[in-house]
Amino acid sequence: MPSNLVTSISGVGPQAAERLHHLNIRTVADLLLHMPRDYQDRTRRTFLRDLSDEECVVQGTIVEVAESYKNQRGMQVFFEDETGRGTLRLLHYGSYQRNLFRIGSWLYVYGKPAYGKTFIHPQYRVFHEDPGEPASEFRPVYPATASISSARLGAWIVQAIPETAFFPKFKYDELTLEEAVREVHQPTPTSYPDSMHGAFRRVVFDEMLAFTLVQRRQRQHKNHETDPLPSIAGLEQKLLHDLGFALTSAQERVAGEVLDDLSKPIAMRRLIQGDVGSGKTVVAALAAIRAAENETQTAIMAPTELLAEQHFQVFTEWLTPLGIEVGLLTSRMATRQRRSQQDAITNGHAQVVVGTHALFQEKTIFKRLALSIIDEQHRFGVHQRMQMTGKGENAHQLVLTATPIPRTLALTMFGDLAVSTIDELPPGRTPIRTTIHANERREDVVEAVEQQLRNGQQVYWVCVAIDENEETTLSASTTTFEQLKERFTNIGVGHVNGRMRVDEKNQVMTAFREGEIRLLVATTVIEVGIDVANATVMVIENAERLGLAQLHQLRGRVGRGGEQSYCLLLYQTPLTGSSRERLEAMRRSTDGFELAEVDLKTRGMGQMFGNRQSGVDPFRVASLSSFVERYEELGSVSENLLRDHPSLADEIIATWTPEGQGYAAT
Repeated sequence: MPSNLVTSISGVGPQAAERLHHLNIRTVADLLLHMPRDYQDRTRRTFLRDLSDEECVVQGTIVEVAESYKNQRGMQVFFEDETGRGTLRLLHYGSYQRNLFRIGSWLYVYGKPAYGKTFIHPQYRVFHEDPGEPASEFRPVYPATASISSARLGAWIVQAIPETAFFPKFKYDELTLEEAVREVHQPTPTSYPDSMHGAFRRVVFDEMLAFTLVQRRQRQHKNHETDPLPSIAGLEQKLLHDLGFALTSAQERVAGEVLDDLSKPIAMRRLIQGDVGSGKTVVAALAAIRAAENETQTAIMAPTELLAEQHFQVFTEWLTPLGIEVGLLTSRMATRQRRSQQDAITNGHAQVVVGTHALFQEKTIFKRLALSIIDEQHRFGVHQRMQMTGKGENAHQLVLTATPIPRTLALTMFGDLAVSTIDELPPGRTPIRTTIHANERREDVVEAVEQQLRNGQQVYWVCVAIDENEETTLSASTTTFEQLKERFTNIGVGHVNGRMRVDEKNQVMTAFREGEIRLLVATTVIEVGIDVANATVMVIENAERLGLAQLHQLRGRVGRGGEQSYCLLLYQTPLTGSSRERLEAMRRSTDGFELAEVDLKTRGMGQMFGNRQSGVDPFRVASLSSFVERYEELGSVSENLLRDHPSLADEIIATWTPEGQGYAAT
């Protein structure tokens, strides 16, 4: 199995490798498993007289080159084939293009006509000799970033193709993973699309199989013996007394299940589902106190640095008065500070450690880890859960999620865990009022936001897209940010999106938390965010495009303080019947589990999870929909592998395990 870092590929330096991390590509294997999102059909040439609005290949001879400086800025290259004249137009160009386009040269163009027979910034090649008919090819189009194009990814993948020989030699559906990966990346005109679809299905199956193998292995070792953690000093009651409020009956029930598990000599594996604000953190704190009483350590993993810092502040406030030392470890800490924290973990001084993926690192060594708590588990994989378990001797494991998941689906996804549900909110919480508005009433929404800002409150404004796109009518966060910044000149307006660097996002989010920014325009990156008690309004544009689970998570960013909070859902008209039903469900219900069932009913499994809108899909190639559909088949294959070919099962799991985040085979 290829485990070389991606920098072993020619042309991938440290800077490119850092950018590839945003695509979760760290090794050659990750690169090979980065699947195309589409294919460009370049198998036949289209004559200019036959152009449509589809992407195509055209070829002709350059007959004229013109540079315009007035109303039509740019360079225009006119070319002809046997049937007519076309135009290639460049809005931005330099001396290279001036020297490249010569009258009499041959021009190859691939793209979609912008209008008529004009191509604006298409892909092109210039030949100074007749190239003949264009070669037939299907070119993969890869998910890319602003700084790493699909073409560059494709070139690196072509270099890496020989590495597929190291994939496990497990054949299923008459294909090995090696054969499937080669076919997906390099389909031939004669094999497309049937064999390519079969190959992609085989790759998808391999990832789902790895996930299932880990689940089954966890289940096999579910009853591993470990040291029990009994109640000793009564610190749990002292925390509840200091907090000054009583647990809800649901919190008491779930806390009792967790503490009872910890007192047994069998390693706990438990998932706590709880709606936003239901009090999962208090239950987690009680479990951490129990571990500290027994002179052992607890690791608390959060998916983002902001959330880790927030947990660190809360646990420090709650546990330090009890004499329990709380530490923080993130990858962006200064080297000296990080080493100091790692030393405190190794010598046992840090009894509760809050962190991000830095907790997975080999250099992070616990003196005696007895409990791992994983928050928002869908942001991590099963592999990472096993990795944290491996940091201790059969450590207890507590998994938290605020993502509402239908019960049958929870049992499928988390088959290796016992499931507890906190289905009751603390008393005194004022329900969030949710309203729905057609985009034509957008100005009314802006005025409502303005009133809240005048009252000293803070506001989230969420957009689905980052940039404007001619092909859609989605409101973009960049445009909305500029509009609202111009409208509200006397308050701080901030902007955060998924393309920003982590430190940039952290800076903006911290400013919002501290009140320097009062209106935060964002994409859905704030779905799992920080608690800002002063934020009372959540505006979500194009709400009809999001699943109910994600809308509910976003709505949960407000309503954290004592003031009445509001969620305003803007939608584009006309609405389909199912979209209207889902938005109406959001308006009338604040129960996340009820909404999850509605989402499943109105959109179906494929739509609910196929585009990862729900935020619970643990796969990078497969989808949760496919996993559920093939669950029985996967179970049968995985059981046979674990029984008859355990070493091959290890190889399959390792193939899909992120670099540096291996699992413990316990």
